[in-house]
Amino acid sequence: MSFYFISDIHVKEPNDFGCLLLKDFFAKTNAKEGDEIFLVGDIFDLMIGDHVEYLSLYSDFFNQLKESTSKGVKIHFFEGNHDFHLRKLFKRFCKLNNVSEDLIRIYQGPLFTEISGKKIHVSHGDDIEIDNPSYKAYKRVVNNPFMKFVANYIMPFSLLNFIGTRASNKSRNRNQKKYEIRDDKNVMEKFRESFRREIKRKPVDILICGHSHVKDDYTFEEARYLNVGYARLEKSFLKISDDGQIDFVNLA
Repeated sequence: MSFYFISDIHVKEPNDFGCLLLKDFFAKTNAKEGDEIFLVGDIFDLMIGDHVEYLSLYSDFFNQLKESTSKGVKIHFFEGNHDFHLRKLFKRFCKLNNVSEDLIRIYQGPLFTEISGKKIHVSHGDDIEIDNPSYKAYKRVVNNPFMKFVANYIMPFSLLNFIGTRASNKSRNRNQKKYEIRDDKNVMEKFRESFRREIKRKPVDILICGHSHVKDDYTFEEARYLNVGYARLEKSFLKISDDGQIDFVNLA
């Protein structure tokens, strides 16, 4: 049994570079029955709510999910800050394709599990981030029940796509350094401190996340922090083998 993790691909449209990376990821994992795939947030640059248009727009991705689950592979999809309120959409996908909902799990927050005898915390990473009050305020707004209802039932896909794309572009402009400069030691240290605080609050052996766009492998007091990083740049994913071996695997 193997476990595969990737985050922050930021697929913007069908057949863009992120979409090709995602295809390569599924091909490279070559996952089989009993294996588990963890999509650790911001897989898409914009995917919000239960809009059937996403199923056709990103048909390659959903076909990959169908193929993987048909082999008995379990998919864990963690909502990020670009792709969220997706439970109804994936439930719709499962119903349309006769896929067991037990094989596709959607998470708004962290997952605490055990792999190869190790206690593991998996999340997008925004839940542990410290010193970002404006982002936390944003998350409270978009995750409240009213906004969830609007995203799922009120706002049409075209308008949601227009507003979301503008918001995403503005966010990227504000965080240009984060997206373009990969040796940002301040971001790395901030997330290491976030990790140190989190494991004191809730101890685990390994914490795996993304969100920071800074790939990292760091150990503190026998606990290990693994940030999967910005897939569009690093072109890699994380693999934990059934014997507990941990490796970053390169994509083409």
